[in-house]
Order: sequence, then C-alpha cells, then structure tokens
Amino acid sequence: METQRICIEFSARELEEIQQAAEAHQMSLEIFVKELIMFAMRPPNQ
Repeated sequence: METQRICIEFSARELEEIQQAAEAHQMSLEIFVKELIMFAMRPPNQ
C-alpha cells in the first residue's frame, strides 16, 4: 500500500483553537486527526 506523507504547519494560536474545539466537542483522536487534515487542506485566508 502506498503511503503519503503530509507536512502541516500551524501557528500557536491555531493549535490552541483546534485543541479547544476538540476538547469542547469531546472528539475522539481519529475524528480530531481527520478534522486537522481537512483544516490543513483548505485554501489559505478563509
């Protein structure tokens, strides 16, 4: 199976916001990671 490596950079503020959202929604790690990837792949400045 082919794997793909992605590199995601977040500012400290972005990470804090994502972490707070995950905690607020009591997300599982799996869902959190999927959300993180979707967040990272969105076009900038949205």
